[in-house]
Amino acid sequence: MAGSDFVIEVITEVILPYPGAFIRWLFLGRKRTFKSILKEANSKNEYVTLAFVMASLLIFLII
Repeated sequence: MAGSDFVIEVITEVILPYPGAFIRWLFLGRKRTFKSILKEANSKNEYVTLAFVMASLLIFLII
């Protein structure tokens, strides 16, 4: 099971924070740098990414 743990770790630590940080950067009015938002808190960025994906899927399924 070590392989699946590695995949989950890569997804949560590497892939999810970037889109979430980008969305937060846009909604914060670009007052701070993208890099500072990315470093701030990965868990916030991951939650924003997951919420955006779920909202997109719901909208896609409704339409």
